[in-house]
Amino acid sequence: AGKFKILLKGDLNARTSSNTPSANDPVRISKDDKPMSGRGRFLFRLCNDYDLVFISGAQCFGPSSGEFTSFQGSHRTVIDYAICSRSLLPQIRSFKVEPQIKGFDHAALVLEIEV
Repeated sequence: AGKFKILLKGDLNARTSSNTPSANDPVRISKDDKPMSGRGRFLFRLCNDYDLVFISGAQCFGPSSGEFTSFQGSHRTVIDYAICSRSLLPQIRSFKVEPQIKGFDHAALVLEIEV
Protein backbone atom coordinates (compact mmCIF):
# COMPACT_ATOMS: atom_id res chain seq x y z
CA ALA A 1 0.00 0.00 0.00
CA GLY A 2 3.05 2.29 0.24
CA LYS A 3 3.41 2.68 -3.54
CA PHE A 4 -0.21 3.63 -4.19
CA LYS A 5 -2.62 5.92 -2.38
CA ILE A 6 -6.00 4.34 -1.69
CA LEU A 7 -9.36 6.07 -1.29
CA LEU A 8 -12.27 3.79 -0.38
CA LYS A 9 -15.75 5.29 -0.15
CA GLY A 10 -19.21 3.75 -0.05
CA ASP A 11 -21.82 1.61 1.65
CA LEU A 12 -19.65 -0.90 3.52
CA ASN A 13 -22.41 -2.29 5.79
CA ALA A 14 -20.09 -2.18 8.80
CA ARG A 15 -20.74 -0.60 12.19
CA THR A 16 -17.69 0.88 13.92
CA SER A 17 -19.18 3.34 16.46
CA SER A 18 -16.52 5.95 17.38
CA ASN A 19 -13.68 3.41 17.51
CA THR A 20 -10.43 3.72 15.56
CA PRO A 21 -8.39 0.88 14.05
CA SER A 22 -5.14 2.26 15.51
CA ALA A 23 -4.18 4.50 18.43
CA ASN A 24 -2.37 6.75 15.90
CA ASP A 25 -5.57 7.50 13.96
CA PRO A 26 -7.57 10.73 14.17
CA VAL A 27 -10.15 10.79 16.99
CA ARG A 28 -13.58 9.80 15.65
CA ILE A 29 -17.13 10.77 16.52
CA SER A 30 -20.28 8.91 15.48
CA LYS A 31 -24.00 9.37 16.06
CA ASP A 32 -24.23 5.56 15.94
CA ASP A 33 -23.41 4.21 19.39
CA LYS A 34 -24.29 0.58 18.64
CA PRO A 35 -21.50 -1.96 19.25
CA MET A 36 -19.03 -2.71 16.48
CA SER A 37 -20.23 -5.41 14.07
CA GLY A 38 -18.25 -8.33 12.65
CA ARG A 39 -17.93 -6.40 9.39
CA GLY A 40 -16.62 -3.46 11.40
CA ARG A 41 -13.91 -5.66 12.93
CA PHE A 42 -13.03 -6.96 9.46
CA LEU A 43 -12.80 -3.38 8.17
CA PHE A 44 -10.46 -2.48 11.06
CA ARG A 45 -8.19 -5.44 10.21
CA LEU A 46 -8.12 -4.26 6.60
CA CYS A 47 -7.19 -0.75 7.76
CA ASN A 48 -4.38 -2.09 9.93
CA ASP A 49 -3.08 -4.41 7.19
CA TYR A 50 -2.94 -1.63 4.57
CA ASP A 51 -2.28 1.44 6.78
CA LEU A 52 -5.67 3.00 6.06
CA VAL A 53 -7.43 5.60 8.22
CA PHE A 54 -11.05 6.65 8.59
CA ILE A 55 -12.00 10.01 7.15
CA SER A 56 -15.60 9.40 8.23
CA GLY A 57 -16.20 10.62 11.75
CA ALA A 58 -12.77 12.24 12.10
CA GLN A 59 -13.29 15.13 14.53
CA CYS A 60 -10.96 17.34 12.48
CA PHE A 61 -13.68 17.50 9.79
CA GLY A 62 -16.37 18.70 12.19
CA PRO A 63 -19.49 17.19 13.72
CA SER A 64 -21.27 16.46 10.41
CA SER A 65 -18.58 13.85 9.62
CA GLY A 66 -20.15 11.52 12.21
CA GLU A 67 -23.81 11.87 11.21
CA PHE A 68 -26.08 8.95 10.34
CA THR A 69 -25.62 7.67 6.79
CA SER A 70 -28.30 4.98 6.43
CA PHE A 71 -32.05 5.40 6.94
CA GLN A 72 -34.16 2.23 6.90
CA GLY A 73 -37.64 3.15 8.14
CA SER A 74 -37.15 4.52 11.65
CA HIS A 75 -33.75 2.80 11.95
CA ARG A 76 -30.70 5.10 11.66
CA THR A 77 -27.09 3.94 11.51
CA VAL A 78 -23.61 4.75 10.20
CA ILE A 79 -22.54 2.12 7.66
CA ASP A 80 -21.20 4.28 4.82
CA TYR A 81 -17.59 5.40 5.08
CA ALA A 82 -14.71 7.24 3.47
CA ILE A 83 -11.33 5.67 4.25
CA CYS A 84 -7.91 6.49 2.80
CA SER A 85 -4.22 5.67 2.95
CA ARG A 86 -2.56 7.36 5.91
CA SER A 87 -0.26 9.16 3.44
CA LEU A 88 -3.30 10.62 1.63
CA LEU A 89 -4.98 12.06 4.75
CA PRO A 90 -3.10 15.43 4.63
CA GLN A 91 -4.60 16.00 1.16
CA ILE A 92 -8.20 15.67 2.41
CA ARG A 93 -9.46 19.26 2.68
CA SER A 94 -13.00 18.57 3.87
CA PHE A 95 -15.48 15.80 4.54
CA LYS A 96 -19.13 15.85 5.52
CA VAL A 97 -22.22 13.71 5.56
CA GLU A 98 -25.06 15.53 3.81
CA PRO A 99 -28.50 15.62 5.48
CA GLN A 100 -30.94 12.91 4.45
CA ILE A 101 -32.86 13.65 1.26
CA LYS A 102 -36.47 12.48 1.25
CA GLY A 103 -36.85 9.32 -0.83
CA PHE A 104 -33.22 8.21 -0.43
CA ASP A 105 -32.11 5.61 2.13
CA HIS A 106 -28.46 6.72 2.31
CA ALA A 107 -26.88 10.14 2.81
CA ALA A 108 -24.27 11.49 0.41
CA LEU A 109 -20.65 11.53 1.61
CA VAL A 110 -18.94 14.67 0.29
CA LEU A 111 -15.17 14.76 0.24
CA GLU A 112 -12.81 17.43 -1.08
CA ILE A 113 -9.29 16.30 -1.92
CA GLU A 114 -6.24 18.23 -3.10
CA VAL A 115 -4.63 16.55 -6.10
